[in-house]
Amino acid sequence: LDRLSPTANSALQVAAVIGRSFDLQVLGRLVDIGDDDLLAALDESVEARVLYETGVGQYVFSHALVQSSLYDELRPTRRAHMHERVADAVSEVYATTIDAHLGELAFHYARSVGTGNADRAVTFACRAGERALEQLAHDDAVRWFEQARELVELGGADRTMLGPILLGLGTAEKYSGRPTFRDTLLA
Repeated sequence: LDRLSPTANSALQVAAVIGRSFDLQVLGRLVDIGDDDLLAALDESVEARVLYETGVGQYVFSHALVQSSLYDELRPTRRAHMHERVADAVSEVYATTIDAHLGELAFHYARSVGTGNADRAVTFACRAGERALEQLAHDDAVRWFEQARELVELGGADRTMLGPILLGLGTAEKYSGRPTFRDTLLA
């Protein structure tokens, strides 16, 4: 990373918040770099084998440690703020196909709690849980509803959302074969 230009390192740090793989359109909305300069920075990163280009406008970090080290350089407040900006950019870029990106949005909004809107984080976690139930991904649904419950119980979100969250969680637990579903549904 030391061999890369400051522009490339700056773009890579933002990309690290997006995730191990990222889309050029989303990254382009988050950096204050012109399109040509951004493409040059990404080309430089590909040539240095920090990134791989997996398709048109699609990139992936060559190793999880590279992404993790860039991500860990950010201070917690900056990181939380960036997660909210990433979620906003994802929702703009994929506005017509947002259902396919509910998990990504739930992840980023949850990581933005503290600087962002906790109710929005809970809403997207519930939507991701409901979508996972529809797709018969019951363990994923449990994970999303548990995330929503934790956000509400931490006190950052509207407590009136807890009832529907527990109903979704209990349903997901039932279908995933967890014996705790009865207690969850009773709660």
